[in-house]
Amino acid sequence: MSDMIIPEDRERAAKNISDILNGKPSVGNFYTGLRKDGTIFPIQIFTNVISNNGLIKGFRGVILDVSDRVAVERELKDSNE
Repeated sequence: MSDMIIPEDRERAAKNISDILNGKPSVGNFYTGLRKDGTIFPIQIFTNVISNNGLIKGFRGVILDVSDRVAVERELKDSNE
């Protein structure tokens, strides 16, 4: 997953994963995504731990492209100024 996030956001993403491993719920963190072609776009990630008998087996999550949402929010903000 780390190669899907710009390098500047990876440390914060790792901290959020650590928080989730320590029982903090995922709140849908925002990052800047990195496409294979090098272009960037805003994303929101929701993550949960997969466990079996108290042992962590992995993660599952959803990565949302929030480009449209960010554009609409920007337009609304600009129209209110």
